[in-house]
Amino acid sequence: MSPGGGRIVEFLLAGVPVALFVVITVILSAAGSALLASNRTKLHHMERLGDGRIKRLVELTAERARAVSAIRLARQVSTVALTIFATRAVLAYESDPTRLVVWTIGGIILAILLDAVPRVMVSLRPERSALLLLPAIEASSRLLEPLIAGIEKGVIAPLKLVSKSPREAAWTAHEEIREAVDLLHREGGVVKDDRDMVGGVLDLSELPLSDIMVHRTKMRTFDIDMPVGDLLKALISSPFTRHPLWRDEPENIVGVLHSKELMRAIDRVDGDTAKF
Repeated sequence: MSPGGGRIVEFLLAGVPVALFVVITVILSAAGSALLASNRTKLHHMERLGDGRIKRLVELTAERARAVSAIRLARQVSTVALTIFATRAVLAYESDPTRLVVWTIGGIILAILLDAVPRVMVSLRPERSALLLLPAIEASSRLLEPLIAGIEKGVIAPLKLVSKSPREAAWTAHEEIREAVDLLHREGGVVKDDRDMVGGVLDLSELPLSDIMVHRTKMRTFDIDMPVGDLLKALISSPFTRHPLWRDEPENIVGVLHSKELMRAIDRVDGDTAKF
């Protein structure tokens, strides 16, 4: 082999592993960020389209912490391998100290870009990005998740000797929804009335029935055929806004009178109660 051909072979042997691990590092960085940023609610909505890949992605997000840890571990291994091969390639073709410093600075900048750029790109559409990178996510999870689980048990076991509950208490679904709506309200995505409405719905399970309904024995009901003047006096003395109306007997409810509707009717006839 000629000297020129041998040099090309040496260059390929040094450059190909570097390029390979650059690609792997970028893919794993993007995969971890996409999986971490994916919204389970959106994924469940997408799952209705019938795509089997989305179902597998939803299953991975159920144990998101372990899957992300596995991807990060794989990325760290790839970064270490990239550093080793890149250093070997630079030292083989460069001996000038000044240029070595330049290569080092360039390598640091490249490492930052390889981590930051994929994160920014997948943050625009995390669910679609996670679906696109699903093979890398699944491969990392299957290979390294058992190791992550073993490390997790090894760390938690000593903590249990010190504390009975090393994990933080899990949020309930109500707490998660409430905090999500509150965050969206602070960011301007939800108006105050909608936030209060959702909060009221979540509080219904803890709200006594007596706070939202009046017992039938305490209701103010009126005969629909009673004189208007007497009805107005009764309504003014009532603490309630809505009043059931009955005919012939109190059990025969035929309608509900709203005090504000009555006031509007009086206003339409300029206060002349004989006209309505």
